[in-house]
Amino acid sequence: MKTSELFRSSGKLKYFLISISGLILLFILSYIYYLIEQKEIKKERHNDLKLIAELKYEQINDWKNERLYEASLYSNIDRVIKSSLSIINNHNDQTSKEYLKQLFSPTILNHDYENVFITDLHGQILFTQDSSLISADSITVQFISESTKTDSVLFVDFYYCS
Repeated sequence: MKTSELFRSSGKLKYFLISISGLILLFILSYIYYLIEQKEIKKERHNDLKLIAELKYEQINDWKNERLYEASLYSNIDRVIKSSLSIINNHNDQTSKEYLKQLFSPTILNHDYENVFITDLHGQILFTQDSSLISADSITVQFISESTKTDSVLFVDFYYCS
């Protein structure tokens, strides 16, 4: 009886050891699968973020090119130049102001601008779509001065106007 009892307990022991070995193997394989999937998910997210960054870069670059084109276009239209000079010489030239209002209105609507205005070198408003604007704030005047000195379009970060 002792042999059969030992055989029975050793059979249970074998079954127990096989079960434990299977569970350990399953745990190891599950952990390896987890690590592989984690690496793949990180790679996918990195690629998603890279794609978003590239799209944003293209959007910003397109926006900048559009603004440069508009600045170049408006600054080379003879009637805009003549109207601006006319307003500089006569601040009450309603014909020139009306022409500029009509010219800039589609740009304001299409790009959701709040306002388009023309100033002299000291920031005095010569023309504005928004009649409530009386003078440019000091930061804008500095940017106007810098743009005039470099004879170029100036792109700056967002700032609060006073």
